[in-house]
Amino acid sequence: MVISPGSRSTPLVAAVLDCQRLTHQLVIDERSAAFIALGRAKLDGLPTLLLCTSGSAVAHYFPAVIEADEGAIPLLMLSADRPPEAQANRSAQTIDQLHLFGRKVRGFFDVGMADPSYGALLGLRRKALQAFELSRFPAAGPVHINFPARKPLEPDRKRLRSADSDEARLERQVSEVLTVPATERCAVLSIPAQSALDRLVQSASQAKRPALLLGPTDPWRAPDSEVLAEFASRSGWPVLCEVTSQARFSSSNLGAALCDGFDLLARACVELGVESSQGFVPDFVLQFGQPPTSSAWARLEETHPMQRFLVSDAQWPDPANRASAVIGADPAALLARLSGVVGPASTEWRTRMVGANHLVWRVVSSHLQRSSSFDEAAAVSAVSQGLGEGDVLLLGNSLPIRIAETVMRARPEHVRVMSQRGANGIDGLISLAAGMASNVEGPAHLTAIVGDVSFLHDVGGLLALTSQSRAPLHLTVVAVNNGGGRIFEQLPLAELVNLDAWTTPHQLDLSQIGAAFAVPSFRAESAEALRQALRIARRGRSSLVEAVVAPHGARALYPSLVSELVAGLRQPLPSGS
Repeated sequence: MVISPGSRSTPLVAAVLDCQRLTHQLVIDERSAAFIALGRAKLDGLPTLLLCTSGSAVAHYFPAVIEADEGAIPLLMLSADRPPEAQANRSAQTIDQLHLFGRKVRGFFDVGMADPSYGALLGLRRKALQAFELSRFPAAGPVHINFPARKPLEPDRKRLRSADSDEARLERQVSEVLTVPATERCAVLSIPAQSALDRLVQSASQAKRPALLLGPTDPWRAPDSEVLAEFASRSGWPVLCEVTSQARFSSSNLGAALCDGFDLLARACVELGVESSQGFVPDFVLQFGQPPTSSAWARLEETHPMQRFLVSDAQWPDPANRASAVIGADPAALLARLSGVVGPASTEWRTRMVGANHLVWRVVSSHLQRSSSFDEAAAVSAVSQGLGEGDVLLLGNSLPIRIAETVMRARPEHVRVMSQRGANGIDGLISLAAGMASNVEGPAHLTAIVGDVSFLHDVGGLLALTSQSRAPLHLTVVAVNNGGGRIFEQLPLAELVNLDAWTTPHQLDLSQIGAAFAVPSFRAESAEALRQALRIARRGRSSLVEAVVAPHGARALYPSLVSELVAGLRQPLPSGS
């Protein structure tokens, strides 16, 4: 549980402190607290509890609520509130908290004023169980529980500790209920409908260029790696694999089926035009996870005819509105049913994609070796080289996730690569990283790559890196300082106007900001200095490494890579991998 305490939440905080089964963390800022809770839940899919006082405090949860709603991440928010007689009369720290988050939550419960009768406590238990269930099924997401309270707010210790009290009897019953395995209601989603399977198999059998597409996915939602490898081996379908799909850094061997350079390949296909690129674009796609990050892939969807079957637990991940069908099923269950049923891809199609993928990485590797500039690509590549088995990598939105997609090639070590692709915003990324790191077990290290604007949006999250209320975190935040929001230089806007109003250059030393929060901080202005700083940071606990890179590196990167790749695609392709 993550707590931002206040006077009105006294009964709730006291109850948490009395509960030996709950671990808690104290966080000053409710906005940061909510992203910390979100980070914990993103790793394992279990709802994290949030607790705050009344008034505007609970409103600071809203950015994280939006992300939890869009990303289908379970959260349970407990807010203290003022009693009914304090409403609508200008009482201090009082706002209307009923249905505060509107349709952004899976459910809302106002528990009413405290009532010690056993019947009322049974109702409270029922609401707690309902809230827990709604946060996970049928579609995971945030749930809000509101607790109005009158003074006195302090607990009656004698009554609470009496073994014969209604509260004690109820606590025993709640413990018994909550130790029962999770509900089986989700089992119906794990088995795809036969009609959907039949339609999928029929469409796939008619395809000349079938492929799997793995978009951004949290680890607990990702297809089982062994089932995925078995399907890839049997079908020979190319696996278009995003860096955040949980399949690019895996001990399971996808072999020649792996197409981990598909974003850069898609960029080149856009330049080649429809006729010349047709042979490198699937005509049938089975997609798992969130919509692809690649904007080039979105353009290919518009220009190249293809059938797309999307597999989703509860959402509708089709921003292009062109899906042939959305199938509610567990990815592993669906792949297991399809393995050996769908026909294999043609040798010609597999060979062409293997060659194209190999060419992508030959072009990228050549660029990184000959480049003398310390830019975003060099910085992300240096971070990638330092990752080890079992580590976790969080990629911030805007440029970090796109640069990582371009330069981070598949590897056999198991690394969980996380992102915040629900609302695709830059809110709360440092706090999100802290929450994830608090849920990482063993010697594994978490590294977060964020842009400088994202860093400045969540400076308060640095407090979570030094909090003494729980075990130290094994976390390194890498803030890539390119002097503002350089993602805007990727847009057509860059050719038309002065971009300062969009990039918001700041001239700040981010490492000094980290030091002000008592976070061990380093400043690197070269790839070697960054690698050295990362090695030192890894030996400690929470650290900040500022990577000061060339301001226009990403703007120059893609035209160079795409131009070289287009030229290569017009030649006979290499057959090796």
